[in-house]
Amino acid sequence: MIVEKKRNGKSIIYKPEKATFSGHYLKLIPNAPNYSPDENIQKELINILIIKFPVNEIESHLSNRIEFIDPGVNLESIICNICSKSIDMETWADIMSNWYKIDNSSLDIQTPCCNKKSNLNDLIYDSPSGFSKYRLSVNNAEYITENIEKVRIEIQKKTGIGFKIIWSRY
Repeated sequence: MIVEKKRNGKSIIYKPEKATFSGHYLKLIPNAPNYSPDENIQKELINILIIKFPVNEIESHLSNRIEFIDPGVNLESIICNICSKSIDMETWADIMSNWYKIDNSSLDIQTPCCNKKSNLNDLIYDSPSGFSKYRLSVNNAEYITENIEKVRIEIQKKTGIGFKIIWSRY
């Protein structure tokens, strides 16, 4: 069953009858944070994922604004992409709080460690994270790297945009 919901944008959700749920998610986001696929493309992407994950809930979400697509408790550290120094979580949380308060169409920041111009999306997140208006997510997806890579490549071919894999756990 496919349902549509509006909350901070629009979601198209595939909900199979016997779906299993967990706090583990496979998320795929475009490398271009402002990428906004039309509804037909979103449905085609869901269909790609349904073939690979027929018993999992799948969501295609297009937000009204760029959001931080996080790995949940998997996020262990954030490293400056310029000087390779660690950015402590409290400092990063302050940067993110300010970013959410202002117009978040720009991801540009001044790094707290080396005071250089950078971009929130360019920081090195361990575990991988990113910023995007659009995301695909699969609840309780099996972590089979080879299969996930094939899905990512198929999605990239369909959209003409590079995609990043994010594993989230809540």
